[in-house]
Amino acid sequence: HLENYMTFVVRDDSSTAAVLYSLDVTTWQAYNYWGGSGNNHVGYSLYGRYNDITGDNTGNRAFTVSFDRPYQDGSVDDGAGKLFDWDYPMIRYLESQGYDMTYATSSDLEANPNVIAAHRVFVNVGHDEYYSDNMRNQLKNAIAGGTDAALFSANNFYYRITWAPNGSGVANRRIHCDK
Repeated sequence: HLENYMTFVVRDDSSTAAVLYSLDVTTWQAYNYWGGSGNNHVGYSLYGRYNDITGDNTGNRAFTVSFDRPYQDGSVDDGAGKLFDWDYPMIRYLESQGYDMTYATSSDLEANPNVIAAHRVFVNVGHDEYYSDNMRNQLKNAIAGGTDAALFSANNFYYRITWAPNGSGVANRRIHCDK
């Protein structure tokens, strides 16, 4: 019996829900080492070069990774990124307690400079490590404006990234990190 998942977020840009739950997809891609059969099962993450069948580290890391590939997660080979590792238990709990919530991804933080400010609390779980200057400034400005931050995570805002378009010119499809 095989299972596979595809993670997506339904965003409501007009929401004024008390809680904005942020899914840190930049970190998911930083850890993602999917290479696929078209690349001889060699995948690169921001941590190393891996065989995506065996998980063996086979070389140096990438400096740029793309959102235009499926997730290959070393602990859960299900295509869901880090959702089940980090976010699902907290989302399930918060929703079961009746919190008024809406959702965004780190890509949304980059693309929409005011997404946080409309909410009372910014919540993040996991490792929200990879932030651009725009993302960091948005969070700092929201906090200065009265939004609280609940960070159930580690290494927050640890690495500075820049965003770039993919080969077709679609904005915010690649992240680059010099570390």
